[in-house]
Amino acid sequence: MKKLNNNDLYQLLYVLKFNGSLTKLIRNEINYIDIVNTIKSLTNENIVSYINQKITLTEKGEKLLEELSLTYKSKNKEEWIKKESKSRLDEKLDLDFVYLPDQNKIFF
Repeated sequence: MKKLNNNDLYQLLYVLKFNGSLTKLIRNEINYIDIVNTIKSLTNENIVSYINQKITLTEKGEKLLEELSLTYKSKNKEEWIKKESKSRLDEKLDLDFVYLPDQNKIFF
């Protein structure tokens, strides 16, 4: 099991609290098995609770999220959306050109 660093732990707690997306963690090369194992260990440490098929932060988890947010919360708006260069075209297109991307190369 890969142990999450504090930044990734902050991201995971944030996702659990606000029902967000795991995309940022997956881009940091953390797989779903590591996420599930981390949630299990957080449940054992009473940081998150699993009740009625819903995962919520406990009071201890809320406190940990607040502590981690002081250091790891992204305050720079330019960091909120990462630029992606794989889809950029090398040359400019004419205004009347209709571009249809290769469906096999589209990444979301």
